[in-house]
Amino acid sequence: MYDLTSCYNCSQSAISELVNELTKYLDDTWKHLLNLGPRNPTTFNGHKAVHALKFQAFKVPNGMICQLHGPVEATSRVLEWCCTNAFCPGANNDTPIRKRNFQVFGNPAYGIRPKDWNAAMSKVQIEVEHGFADVVQSWLFLDAWWKLQVYSSPVGQYYRVGVLLSNCCNCIHPNQTALTLDCHPPTLEEYLQL
Repeated sequence: MYDLTSCYNCSQSAISELVNELTKYLDDTWKHLLNLGPRNPTTFNGHKAVHALKFQAFKVPNGMICQLHGPVEATSRVLEWCCTNAFCPGANNDTPIRKRNFQVFGNPAYGIRPKDWNAAMSKVQIEVEHGFADVVQSWLFLDAWWKLQVYSSPVGQYYRVGVLLSNCCNCIHPNQTALTLDCHPPTLEEYLQL
């Protein structure tokens, strides 16, 4: 924070307001799948001990889920892809402050962001995680893992449509994240660019 105050000659509170508006929240979600046995070892995740596909996305302060990446096999390291590719350009610590367009808050377990920043931002993490849970709670079919089989049904497309519909609902009735952070989502027409 001190680097930003000296760079832009602004108070810490002014920088804090700016950072709060430009922050994206990074989180991931797992889509539990039907166990397909030994013929599908790529979807088995030892950490969660389930067969799953993984999605990674940003949630912006207005409650919208954006830049949804996935599905990828549960065994892959999605976060490595996120930080090495164009998923979040200009957000890492190697980017000069003047060129850093936004900050990314990651789950402290990721360990790729400074601990102090994660500790300060973890107060709003619960709002972000609610958004990903809301997708599954709003569209219950997405939680019917016993019906979701890779190669038999378009599991990834189902989740993407669920995110799209959840974002549309957020445009009509702002979700908890948007209300808590007092940041209004776009209108439905703006979101769908009608």
